[in-house]
Amino acid sequence: MAAPRGQAPAARSTTGAAMSVFGKLLKTAFDVATLPVDAVKDFATLGGAVNDKGGGTYTGDKLRRLGQDSEEIRDELDAL
Repeated sequence: MAAPRGQAPAARSTTGAAMSVFGKLLKTAFDVATLPVDAVKDFATLGGAVNDKGGGTYTGDKLRRLGQDSEEIRDELDAL
């Protein structure tokens, strides 16, 4: 049976959600892979003491971003 006019078929919306989860997984994998780079940046800048970055450390910012990404992935998976 075809979807009503103006609405996507159910399979496409599930596929779109799966691709969204896949994209978030790739983003999280990239953040994990670049975490050592942020640790080196923190070491080189004495934990951010000698740079103009106004907040926490590079590593701390990356870990917060990883936590947010993992929450988004769990929410997306629950929605599937």
